[in-house]
Amino acid sequence: MRCARYPEVSTAIDVRQVAGEIEWLTPFGTADLDQFIVRPTPKFASNPKLFEVFSQRQIKKNLSAIWSEIHYELPQFDVEKMDTQLTKKE
Repeated sequence: MRCARYPEVSTAIDVRQVAGEIEWLTPFGTADLDQFIVRPTPKFASNPKLFEVFSQRQIKKNLSAIWSEIHYELPQFDVEKMDTQLTKKE
């Protein structure tokens, strides 16, 4: 199942226990889990500073050492556009 708002993303997963029951929270669906795809959520994919946070987490987790099937689908940033936007904000 895919989220209509973000059809290309499904990596935000949370599992918790509520009143003795296991509850899965999958706001972007689970298709990427089935295909071993790791990618940032839209908020982290669209912001270079947040994407850096995502990247550092992935390095620390080293998931490919645990699951050889994992592959990453990462955003491509327009460096010129980023520089312009960052310069305007600073």
